[in-house]
Amino acid sequence: MCGLTICARTRIRIKECADGSLEVAPIGELTDFAVEAGVKLFPCAMTMKVFGYEADDFIEGSQDICGAAAFLSYASDADITLAF
Repeated sequence: MCGLTICARTRIRIKECADGSLEVAPIGELTDFAVEAGVKLFPCAMTMKVFGYEADDFIEGSQDICGAAAFLSYASDADITLAF
């Protein structure tokens, strides 16, 4: 649980099972928690085009749609960046 405070672990319901595996809260709950915690989610313009997504397909709280260059410019000023 590196990097997660007790408050965060409780909030996102990470539970260690008897066999050592972890049970984690559903993705919807995790994304809600992330947005509430101030995480900024940037929909990727290229991915949207490839998979046929529209702006309305994304969760409330997502930032403006951006391409790779715009995201990299923003991410270079961030404390932590996760991209996948």
